[in-house]
Amino acid sequence: MSDLGPPAVVAGEKETLLAFLRYLREAIIRKVAETDTVARCVAAYRAATVRADALWASLDDLDAVSVREDRTLRWILVHTVEELARHAGQLDILRELIDGDVGR
Repeated sequence: MSDLGPPAVVAGEKETLLAFLRYLREAIIRKVAETDTVARCVAAYRAATVRADALWASLDDLDAVSVREDRTLRWILVHTVEELARHAGQLDILRELIDGDVGR
């Protein structure tokens, strides 16, 4: 299934936000194939982190502005840390639901 993009903003605020929520939930489901295993997903994640680490290692000036984002590299790096922390917390909730082990 291809990604059709987020819904158009044509309804009221609540309806639009709920449409985005449904879109995001479905987008998450489409990212993992039925044949994927935990090991395969973890290996793909680790490979992506190696590429990201190499990219960040090649950048020296965090005050430089990204052409695509019109933001400093510092802002992008901090935003990346925030997003990763947020997603790690969400994954921890899922893990707790699966194995019942709460806490660290």
